[in-house]
Amino acid sequence: MFKLKSILLFFWITLLPHAGAQIAGAQEAYVRNPVISSAVWDHVQPYLLPPDHPIKPKLDRIFKKGVLTDAESLRKAGFKFKLRRDRFMIIAGHRDLKGYVLKLYVDKQKLREGEWLQWIKRIEGADRIRTSIESNSFGHFMKVPQKWIYPLPSQAVAKPAGDCFPKFFVLVAEKMDIVTHGKNRAKYRFMMHEELLEALFVVMKENLLIDSMFLDNIPFCKDHRIAFVDTEHSNTRIKPMPYEQMLNHLSPKMRKFWKTLIVNK
Repeated sequence: MFKLKSILLFFWITLLPHAGAQIAGAQEAYVRNPVISSAVWDHVQPYLLPPDHPIKPKLDRIFKKGVLTDAESLRKAGFKFKLRRDRFMIIAGHRDLKGYVLKLYVDKQKLREGEWLQWIKRIEGADRIRTSIESNSFGHFMKVPQKWIYPLPSQAVAKPAGDCFPKFFVLVAEKMDIVTHGKNRAKYRFMMHEELLEALFVVMKENLLIDSMFLDNIPFCKDHRIAFVDTEHSNTRIKPMPYEQMLNHLSPKMRKFWKTLIVNK
């Protein structure tokens, strides 16, 4: 009995404090920037990149100082991206972040709302689509990237100024190995079949994906699956689903089949 008590006492003294330190360390992996309100910080908690995720140390290293000043500062930090007139948001890759892309805004860009609200919409949209794919057993046809919010270290956040609108969060997303724009159009026109097209329709309908009629938002990947890469607008009831847009991308046979699907939508 004495021996058992000794063993338990040893466990209590040596192991439990260590476990407690690990839990505390995980909780303190992200430190709230005092500029961010407690309400906002509490709101983003469920969406944060896990503290033990393999790319977190790399992100910490990349963003150890100001990177989001403007497009030039992004390039100097090693990011590669293309600026597009029709896209305000920047999608950037980095040599040290293989398998992932970042979606972000720079400090020169003035937003109507905190960027974190957009990131949450995209994460929740991806989660809805993932649930739909899994519940319908469509995983062999399509996929959606995992997405998380990464909070910038306090020292990397700029101070507000006349033309500086500090950003506090970026979105991290798994990179989908998509085909080129030309190959994607060809696949929709010449390789689409009824089973795949119906699966695509079901996911679009269940989640009201108004932006998923644009092929750039639902590209084919090199594993022959379709990826839902733009997930910001889901369950959108402000305007009707533009199902007819898909007709522009299909072969005559698949157009006919698509029409039968949307008649009974």
